[in-house]
Amino acid sequence: MKIGTIWLGYENSLDLLLREDRRAVDLSNVIRVRLVLESSVLESASRGGDVMLWCEPGYRKGEVRLFLGGQNLSLGSHSASLVVDEVVWGQFEFDVRRLPG
Repeated sequence: MKIGTIWLGYENSLDLLLREDRRAVDLSNVIRVRLVLESSVLESASRGGDVMLWCEPGYRKGEVRLFLGGQNLSLGSHSASLVVDEVVWGQFEFDVRRLPG
């Protein structure tokens, strides 16, 4: 499932809502979140990480936001899996684009 577009050089986010049995998952005790891409792994080992955020003020229960515009990602479509404390939450796709100029 394609969930959105990352614009290189910008701080837009891919927003994920993790659910189990149709209920948002409590992420308050999560220690580590990893994003597994085709050829690399991005990791945040604290809630204050700058690439992946969760349990922040204003976030919904179960929400994880991925800020990937500052990462060295190639243009085009990417497949990824989100891993939360060693639990794989499925696979998704997103596009990476650059604004002209």
